[in-house]
Amino acid sequence: MLGASVPRLAAMSAACWAALLRSDRAGELPTAFALESLSNAVADLVGSTLVSALAAAGHSVVGTVLAASLSVIGGMVLAARCGSAPSSAVDGAAHSGADRSLLRSAVFLLMGLNLASGFSSVPCRCR
Repeated sequence: MLGASVPRLAAMSAACWAALLRSDRAGELPTAFALESLSNAVADLVGSTLVSALAAAGHSVVGTVLAASLSVIGGMVLAARCGSAPSSAVDGAAHSGADRSLLRSAVFLLMGLNLASGFSSVPCRCR
């Protein structure tokens, strides 16, 4: 359930890179994606090592709070940067009402399936 409130940072970042390098620098897009992937991997490695070290030292709550707060603060900073969001490539007026209705139904179906898969992983305490 908590994942529904977290913005999709990788998708937002990829859209920003694509918008920034759209014109005459489109050839640099694979390099930008590779550097971002590398920085994400390094942050994941360093973050999990730091949290594990804090837990091993007896400060497991501090490590968990640090990881959660850095994730939330970083996500909010990136999500709040509305000026960096690329403009939509699809004109909303070009779609008919039936297309929008079908898209809306598909979105609700996917949301329902994601919620159902999240609830199915919760252990049952039916005893």
